[in-house]
Amino acid sequence: MPVSVSHRSGRFRIIESDKTIATTVKGFSRDNGGFSDYSGALRQMRAINRDLKALGKDRETLYINRPLLNGDEIIAWASREGFTKLIPPADLHVTIAFSKKPVSWADVPSDRQQVIVLGGYREVEKFEKGAVVLRFKSKALHDRWKEVQSHGASWDWPGFKPHITLTYEPPDGLDIDTIRPYTGTLAFGPERWAKVKEDWHDDIKEQKIA
Repeated sequence: MPVSVSHRSGRFRIIESDKTIATTVKGFSRDNGGFSDYSGALRQMRAINRDLKALGKDRETLYINRPLLNGDEIIAWASREGFTKLIPPADLHVTIAFSKKPVSWADVPSDRQQVIVLGGYREVEKFEKGAVVLRFKSKALHDRWKEVQSHGASWDWPGFKPHITLTYEPPDGLDIDTIRPYTGTLAFGPERWAKVKEDWHDDIKEQKIA
């Protein structure tokens, strides 16, 4: 199965699909003790995944997201608009891929550039599982979503609607229709790759903001 990159104890480590440090069948570390920079770990990850592809062992589900780098600004805005609990700033993100269909990770180009969204369409909406989200539009993210789909990734929803999930526990009486959407800059960091986790909702822990 393909490997990924995770930041652990100050180092970027190459991680197997079972969340352990990547090792060969002979027990030698495949991440050489970790990397101080993400780019080095990313190169190693892709080299290993190319080898796995050659062996026909590189196909796996694929989840890609981009973390929101200015989450504190979203927290401040949400507090003013009447939210009392929110997903922690470090966990706010936009999802690019959620492919339950296994794909070859080595075939999907990586994207290490930041994406900045300035103004444009914004709307606060309710999604599935009771989620309250901030909708927005971004040509860069839409094009990237289409690129990942072109490599065989599946997508379970009609079209791509980029959004940041804010909370699954809106306060009683909060009228979504009266909320003034956040109109400031949305700064997204480099992509994070992982296997799809079907029970992802169980890991959500929100924090009080007001």
